[in-house]
This record gives sequence, C-alpha cells and structure tokens, in this order.
Amino acid sequence: MYRIFLLFLLVTLVSTFPKIALAETSTASIAEIEKELASAEERYKRAKESFQPWYSGPLLTGSSSTVPIGMINTQPYLFVTNNYAKYNKKRHTENVQDTLVLNPLAIIQTGIFPRSDLVLNVGGVYQWQGSVSAGGYSDTGAQWGIQLVEEGPYVPAIKLYVNQNFPTGKFEQARSSKKGLDLIGNGSFVTALSLNTSKVIWWFSQHPMNLRLTCAVDVYASDVDVEGIHAYGGGADTKGTIQRGHELKLNLGYQGSITQALGVVCDVVYNYTDSSTFSGFPGTSSSGVPAENGTPSQDNLSLAPGIEYNFDSNSGIVAGMWFSVYGRNDSAFFSGIFTYQITF
Repeated sequence: MYRIFLLFLLVTLVSTFPKIALAETSTASIAEIEKELASAEERYKRAKESFQPWYSGPLLTGSSSTVPIGMINTQPYLFVTNNYAKYNKKRHTENVQDTLVLNPLAIIQTGIFPRSDLVLNVGGVYQWQGSVSAGGYSDTGAQWGIQLVEEGPYVPAIKLYVNQNFPTGKFEQARSSKKGLDLIGNGSFVTALSLNTSKVIWWFSQHPMNLRLTCAVDVYASDVDVEGIHAYGGGADTKGTIQRGHELKLNLGYQGSITQALGVVCDVVYNYTDSSTFSGFPGTSSSGVPAENGTPSQDNLSLAPGIEYNFDSNSGIVAGMWFSVYGRNDSAFFSGIFTYQITF
C-alpha cells in the first residue's frame, strides 16, 4: 500500500508539473507581450511627434509624393548665377569672362488620377557678359508622375516620372554680336525617365531627417538640325545636324528640422552628358578656319546648401547657394537660389 501511494504521488506530481511550467511560461509571455505593446505605443507617440515638422523640400532634388486630385502645388524659383570659369578635360579650371545669368522658373504640379499627377516647368533666361546681354524663353518641360510605393514607417516613397523636354528656347542662328548669349535652348525633344525616392527618418532623434534620392536618364533625344552659330558651336554659314548626347542626373537631397517651421537643407548633384556629334557643312569661324561643331562628354559635381522656413504645412520658402565642386568640359559656377512653394 505504501509503495502504491508513493507511485500515485509521483505520477500526480509529474502530470502537474507541465501545467505549472506552462502557467508560469504563459504568465511570463503575457507580461512580455504587454511590455512590448506599451513600448511600441510609446515609440508610436514619439514618431507622431517627430512627424510634426513642416517641409518645403530641398532646393534641387525632386519630390517622390503625388499631389492629390483637385489640388495644385506651385513653386516659382529665381536663380542668379555667375559662370566664372571653365573646367577643361583634365578637370582644371581655366579663367573665362564672367557670365551673369538670371533664370526665373515656375513649376506647377496637379493631381489628375489617384497616385498620378502632372508637372509643368516653364521659365526664361537672361544673360550678361560685360556690356553684352541677351535672353528669352528657355526650353519647356512636362512630367507625368506615377506613385509606385507610398511611404510607410520603414518603407520609402517611390515615384516614377516620365519627363519630356520641348525645345522652346532659341538654339541656332545666333547673332555674332551677342557672343552666343541669345542661345538658351538645346533644340532637341528629349524623353527621360526619373525614379524618385524619399524617406522621413525619425528614430534617431526628435529632430527628424527627410532624405531624397533621384536618378534621371535620357532614353530618347531627337537630332537637332542647325544653321549658323548654334548651341553646339558653328559659324555664320554652318548647316548640318547634331546628334545630341544622352544625359544622366543624380541628386541626393537632405532636410533636417530645427523647429516645426525652420530647417536646413542640402543637395548633392551630379550630371553627366555624353558627347554630341555633328554631320554636315561645319562653316567658318570668325578667324577663317573651319568652325568647331559638337561638344565632348562632360560632367559636373555640385552642392546646394540652404535654409527653409515654412509658414504652415502647405507653404514655405527655401533659400541657399549652389556651386560647382569639380567638373570636366563644363562651367564652374556659383549661384544664389530663392524659391517659394504653396499647395492649395
């Protein structure tokens, strides 16, 4: 009987132990889950607070967000630029006569379909070189934007743009007395694709950062029939065709909030353009030798730091400077930029 009682007691303890262990484990698991939920809720509250700052965007890097249907975003720009030197093929600067360029630009964006919008870019250029000046309308751009991915807590926004350039700016038959300052267009119908991404990063600080990255590449560029002095060289009697080189543009934009209204911005910009070639009669230069036509490949790296002040979540101003760091077969420049954006 004693042995039977001990055996019964042992079986009871063994069968009860898993239940006790399970109960303890369940209690511990529930406590951990509740703790994790409380922590997640606290992080969520901090995230909501971190998203309060307003952003008008960096100076040059495009947005990856779509304007809702029925709303319009307008953003006029003013660029004042001094082209003070030229980078040669060895990336060394060579002194040239300063060229002062005034470039007003307007960007108009409106939603047309869910997750889709249209953008129109119109502007002009006026240039001075010493006592000589000239200007007019520049090329016109239109963009169709498609929202591929909307931004989430850990997912960046991704937007695809189809860009179309219309050659509305003067690009040929320049007056020799104007030193080429009246040439402000490229003469080509250019189609490009651009992929824009952005992400607000809040988990490092109570002052969140907004990062943008855009990559645009030409997929088609029409040939340019030219006469006289044109945007790619030539002389008074030149007549032929330019096969324009394709272009690659990379922009990295940074926005950091100081207060809800005040922030700092900076863009890193890299442009590469393939060589443009010429076929036809080259014409004669002013010195009596065959005129040069076409352009070599070129690239340029530049920075654009600035500061922004936002009046509310739908409007604000951004001002800063834009300057080249190095380049090849391209202008060395310094530019002041001012822009105002409003959505209504």
